[in-house]
Amino acid sequence: MVSPSTETSTAAASDPEDALRSLVSIYVDLSFSQRELMSVYFAELVNVPDASRADLRLRQRANVEQWSSYLQAICDGLSAADARFLMYAAINLVPDLGVLLGTSAAQQQAENIHRCMLAVLLSRSGQRVDHDEDAQCTPTIGSAH
Repeated sequence: MVSPSTETSTAAASDPEDALRSLVSIYVDLSFSQRELMSVYFAELVNVPDASRADLRLRQRANVEQWSSYLQAICDGLSAADARFLMYAAINLVPDLGVLLGTSAAQQQAENIHRCMLAVLLSRSGQRVDHDEDAQCTPTIGSAH
């Protein structure tokens, strides 16, 4: 149930953190490169026939479980429930910030949004979000720079 791009990305990863960072990058990139499609997906999911909607939910859960397993491998002592909670929080940041910032600003700030997602996920691991010490997890609201 995992997409080919995520499967390739995680297979090439050197460790769980590298795999998780790759998945975050793919998710943020997809969210903004396919923004219109993602908007329709989220808005119209309730109108999808029950059987198809159930299949989509199973795929979502499988992805979250995969991501959560990487997160648990990174964060010692993190429970499966807490890992899933952090995953859903991080995943939902992307469309929410996209709506708040607007299309062009969100695309321009994709790198900041990527860092925000990693900050949520890695907050309990002690891992650095970014190797750039000046990098911030602060999307500029109301500005396109």
